Amino acid sequence: DRILRVAKDLKALSDHFTPIQADVSVEEDVRRLFETVESRYGRVDALVNAAGMLGPTGAFDQTSLEEWVRPWEVNLIGTFLMCKYAVPLMKQQNDGRIINFAGGGAAYAYPGCSADACSKVAVVRFTETIAEELKDTNICVNVIAPGANETDMLRQVRQAGGQVKTTVSFDYPVRLVRFLLSDRASKITG
Repeated sequence: DRILRVAKDLKALSDHFTPIQADVSVEEDVRRLFETVESRYGRVDALVNAAGMLGPTGAFDQTSLEEWVRPWEVNLIGTFLMCKYAVPLMKQQNDGRIINFAGGGAAYAYPGCSADACSKVAVVRFTETIAEELKDTNICVNVIAPGANETDMLRQVRQAGGQVKTTVSFDYPVRLVRFLLSDRASKITG
């Protein structure tokens, strides 16, 4: 319901908006998403991979494998799948921007949130690697870890006992994404 309300608000601002429901960790959903985008718009100028999940909180040795793997499916595999299907369209136009989100767990040890932290470290290395692979294609690939924002995920960390304080306002990552999508950042990759 929340997504549909946001979609309605955005649709009122522009006809160039198409809401598509997809689970980024399910390849068929991602393939269908990009088929829809290609048929409607014919191109992909930018991809912002901001989908993510915290996953289990607490001691790693008290976590089931299934619980521990799920954040990897969303955070890393979801990022991989979205890039996998966006890049061929970007290559066709010899241009594109990809911005992947990592979290605080990518920068420092994050006790009680090992699945999330480790998957976000993997997102950083994946981003660096594909930036190198794509450096001759005019596709810029970057990763950001904007700090702690007031989100549902941060509230989950606090509920799990994490003593995380908000470090930046929500408009900071928005400004950072806008900058990386702008012409001023046209050579920043990796």
